[in-house]
Amino acid sequence: KIVHNYLLQKVNELEIHNYPFFHTFTDDFFPKEFYNKLNKYFPDYQDTGFSTQGKNKPNRYVKDIFDLRTRITYGPALEVYNVLANIFDRQLAESILSKFNIVHNGRLAWHCAYAWDLPTLNSQSLVPHLDYKAKLVSMVVYLPLIETPIRIINKQIQYFDIPGTDLLVQNEDKTFTKVREIQAWCNRMIGFKKDDKSWHSVEETKNPRRTLTLFIIDPDLCEQGALEARRII
Repeated sequence: KIVHNYLLQKVNELEIHNYPFFHTFTDDFFPKEFYNKLNKYFPDYQDTGFSTQGKNKPNRYVKDIFDLRTRITYGPALEVYNVLANIFDRQLAESILSKFNIVHNGRLAWHCAYAWDLPTLNSQSLVPHLDYKAKLVSMVVYLPLIETPIRIINKQIQYFDIPGTDLLVQNEDKTFTKVREIQAWCNRMIGFKKDDKSWHSVEETKNPRRTLTLFIIDPDLCEQGALEARRII
């Protein structure tokens, strides 16, 4: 309840930016105490249940939170997963949609997953892309590893070699121009409304990159079989 109410307040305070597409970001997305637990019990990508996202994203390992919770039966890790499974409800989803002026009267679903991006030899970990059509709002919370090299800038902790999220504009010749990077600071959330302009990418990562991915989905736009590990709200 405490974490849920905290998130509702954070969402209420979000500032929406409209260029290059509708997006937002905020620091201290989770309460500090809960973030520390989430960070401590973030599962390793080699744990049972993690899988790659196919040949286009061979270096990305993901695992749905709601499914992972069923594999753990005791201990503080289960407490963290239970909180995550309970705070992402329809009230929070509707509050986020409202900030983006999205009116949706039909069914909604959450897709929440742990994600690891491992170092790659490619120039980009995630090439410029638009998200799947069923996603109404996409959010990412950064959880950099503690041992990642850091520096202090203006009293802010900045992490080296951990790419954030690049916001792009597609040019007439189908190339892309980066207009903004949301840096991957600990407990920072970036979110954006999915539309035909919300092109984004992630540059090559030299260190393991950990994120919590949170998607608000229209389940009626999902392809058959794609609702696995989605929670209908």
